[in-house]
Amino acid sequence: MSYFNKQIIILLTFIISLFLFPACSPDPDNIMNKDKFITVLSEVMIIEKLSVSEETKIALLKNVFEKHNTDAEEFLRTKEYYKQDPDYWINIYDKAVQRIKKDSDQSKKKKTDTKPK
Repeated sequence: MSYFNKQIIILLTFIISLFLFPACSPDPDNIMNKDKFITVLSEVMIIEKLSVSEETKIALLKNVFEKHNTDAEEFLRTKEYYKQDPDYWINIYDKAVQRIKKDSDQSKKKKTDTKPK
């Protein structure tokens, strides 16, 4: 095999690998945007901490996914995509925790505002 043929084979192998390897990872067009994911993640985190049966948790998760027009597969795909960058994942996780705290504070405030005086 000539030097030129070897170079062509190496080049073709490289080009083919460019097309094959991205197919193994989630496509950014096929995941939730960051804000939607944070919203869904925060609700999922709350459900995971509830002291209820697994059947109830599954039903609650289905409701969350339906409410946000998504499904468990897209949620997990998005989670895996964002976790590829640990710093970015920490930022998303922190924002989800902040959202939970904010929603909790608002809920407590509503309860105190609606109490009879």
